[in-house]
Amino acid sequence: MLTADRLLSTNDRGTTWTDVSPPSNSMNAPVETVFFLNPSKGWAVVRSSQGSFTSCDQAPLDLFTSSDGGRHWSARRLPATTMCDTPGPVYLTFLDAMHGWLVVDRGSHAGFMYYSGYQTIDGGRTWTTLPYPQSAPVLFVNQLDGFSVGGGDGPKAGAYGTHDGGRTWARLAIAPAGGSAMRFELPVFSDQRNGVLAGHVLDTSGDTSSVVFYTTSDGGRFWSLAATVPNPDTHTSARPGGVIDGKVWLAAFLGSGPTAGRTYTRIKVTHDAGRTWEWTPGVLTGVFTDEISFAGSTGWGTVSESGCLGFKTDCFTNWNLYQTVDGGAHWLQLSLA
Repeated sequence: MLTADRLLSTNDRGTTWTDVSPPSNSMNAPVETVFFLNPSKGWAVVRSSQGSFTSCDQAPLDLFTSSDGGRHWSARRLPATTMCDTPGPVYLTFLDAMHGWLVVDRGSHAGFMYYSGYQTIDGGRTWTTLPYPQSAPVLFVNQLDGFSVGGGDGPKAGAYGTHDGGRTWARLAIAPAGGSAMRFELPVFSDQRNGVLAGHVLDTSGDTSSVVFYTTSDGGRFWSLAATVPNPDTHTSARPGGVIDGKVWLAAFLGSGPTAGRTYTRIKVTHDAGRTWEWTPGVLTGVFTDEISFAGSTGWGTVSESGCLGFKTDCFTNWNLYQTVDGGAHWLQLSLA
């Protein structure tokens, strides 16, 4: 679990946590992103501290590598830099211990994307540049088939795929599901050919009209619409809850709850690849900030809750970590003391 200032790990379902932050982690050297291939092998990108932060323009990035779950780290300098004052996100993913892909946002905004892309085939020791289609998270199913999804609202933003290891990219072949725009999460593959792509559809006013799920059986070259889940209240938010496997998918919808003025999330689930849906019994206070990460029926989700104790006074935003062990039916808030 990567927080604002620590990297934590647990091996007892979140009862206790161990600080496994890279040794350079400090206020002037934050961890930008982390990727663990398995409980032992992981990589972390850290923004290097500067002698004079006020005079810093571009900050170098360091890659830390661990083979023992973060107890020990080794570091080397990356060829990428990031802005000191307004750094963008960093996206990192590995297919195996050798093959990895890196995107460093260097200050993108609504007008343009300013970023650098890299690839490694030796576990992060050396990196070569790679032409990604946008500044967004990436996923590779194998050394050839990869996906880039997100990128904000710019003209180049969207869902892209590559089938030559990232040398060329094209927009995914996705049949429209109505609405004025669609936003997608990274796909989830059960093997190298079969995957599920979850997203949400916006209407002309920008509200979420439905949550959609597409499937592929050819490694992502073509996607077919499998399910559309209407938003019960289009004036509130909705998003993909997560994908457990090829048949079990979740959609999350905001709505009112037992306490006035507080936002609640309810979840719909399908166990038959979108043919039928039902509400789960659990209700969460707040909203999921990202798609739920599942390993079998166990899932982890970050939930944000905002509000004001008085009329436009004593306002707050809290982020909490929740866990489900039954595929999203019930949730338990975990403590990160």
